[in-house]
Amino acid sequence: MLKRGQITTFIIIGIVIVLVFAFLFFARDTLIDKFSSSVNVEKQVNQKMSEIASAVEECIAEEGNRQIKDYIFGNSEPESYFLYHTEKIKVLCEGMPNSDKCIASPLVISVIEKELAEKLNENIYGCIISEVNSKTFDVKFGESATDVKIDEENVLISVQLPVSVSKNDFKLNRDIFSKRIDVKLKKIINGVNDILKSEALSGQFDMTGYNKNNINGIIVNELQVNGGNRAYEVYISDDMKFRFGVRDEA
Repeated sequence: MLKRGQITTFIIIGIVIVLVFAFLFFARDTLIDKFSSSVNVEKQVNQKMSEIASAVEECIAEEGNRQIKDYIFGNSEPESYFLYHTEKIKVLCEGMPNSDKCIASPLVISVIEKELAEKLNENIYGCIISEVNSKTFDVKFGESATDVKIDEENVLISVQLPVSVSKNDFKLNRDIFSKRIDVKLKKIINGVNDILKSEALSGQFDMTGYNKNNINGIIVNELQVNGGNRAYEVYISDDMKFRFGVRDEA
C-alpha cells in the first residue's frame, strides 16, 4: 500500500506533466509561426539576391556590349586619322619616307582588356545602383573591380562586387558576378594585326588571298580613300566592323 508521501509525489509529477503538455500545446502555434517566418525570410532573401544577380548580369551585358561596340566602331577621338567621307579612320600604320612600308601600331589584347575593364567598372556600378532599389531589404554594396578576358569565341567580363542582402536576422553575401559577351573580338584583333604585319613588312596586303585562305571567318574589305592612304575594315558580322588606316608617307 502506497504511503501518503508517495501519493503526493505522484500527484505533483502528474501535475507537472499536465502543465508541460499544456504549455507545449498552447506554444505550438507560436513556435510553428516563428519557424515558418524564419524559413520564409530566408526564402525572401535568397529570392532578392537572385534578382540582384540577374540585374548585375544584365548591366554587365548591356555595358559590355556598348563598350565593345564603342571600341570597335572607334567612337573615341583618334589621335592620328584621315577621313573616309566624313568618318575619321584611325591610323594604325604610319608611312615611312621613301618606302612603301609603314611603322605599325598593332593591337595588344592585354591593353585592350585593361582599357575595357576601366571603362566598364565606371559604368557598371552606376547601372547596378539604378537597377537595384529596395525598401523591404537592407542591401549594401562594396567597391567594384572589373576584369575583362578576350577569348577566341567571346569576351568574359567578371565583376567583383561585394553585395549583402539582409532582413531581420538573416543575411546573405555574394561578391562575384560574370557574363560572357558573344563577340569574337580576339579573331577581329588577330585579323587587324595580320594586315598590319603584312603592310609593315612588305608595304602591301593580299586581301583576296587572305579572305580565301583564312579559317577564322574573318572578312577583310579595302575602302576607297583619296591619295595613297589605305583603309581596311575587318569583321565577322555586319554589325561589328573594325576600320583602320594605313597612311602613305607623312
